[in-house]
Amino acid sequence: RGVGKLQRTGRGDLYVPVDVLPPTDLADEQRRLLDELARLRGEERPQARLAPLGGGVFARLRDAIKGR
Repeated sequence: RGVGKLQRTGRGDLYVPVDVLPPTDLADEQRRLLDELARLRGEERPQARLAPLGGGVFARLRDAIKGR
């Protein structure tokens, strides 16, 4: 629900782009604390699924351009 428009009826829309950069290298204590927070919030730890390396069309095209 957006902010009310001045001297008009209705509400506007506001879209805000957000870049999220998750940490990649956590110390053991940091990982433990995040796991504890997730447990307290009733969240499950997501299981990451990685795509196979070099299997896609764009990866093969990129490798061909780079001469790999």
